[in-house]
Amino acid sequence: NPVADAASRALQFYADVNSPTAGLNIGNYVEGFIRLNNAQSGLVLPTRAIQRDNSQPQSSQNSQNTQNSYVWAIRQNKLTRVNVDILMQDRASNSVMVKGINADDRISLVKFAEQAGGSTVKVN
Repeated sequence: NPVADAASRALQFYADVNSPTAGLNIGNYVEGFIRLNNAQSGLVLPTRAIQRDNSQPQSSQNSQNTQNSYVWAIRQNKLTRVNVDILMQDRASNSVMVKGINADDRISLVKFAEQAGGSTVKVN
């Protein structure tokens, strides 16, 4: 699953070349296109921002990715737990694409206990 690098907006992917030519070497650039069967949009976060709620039973379908996943967002200077759905995961960049958060949310990489929800936060 290709995910764009936040800094360069570049995509890393692996491809099979159906008819390689003798001039195709490692490090060469090629032109092509990526066809996705199901285009999805969301926001990309570091994988370590995702937390799992183990107190609720997971569904048997997609239990690893979407059920019981959440992040700690800072909204109006308050720490808020926000449930997210994981759309894609890129293990190479340790990032995930999620839906459920706003583009202007600040996401904490620190993992808090449930009791921290609603706490006032100062961001420097």
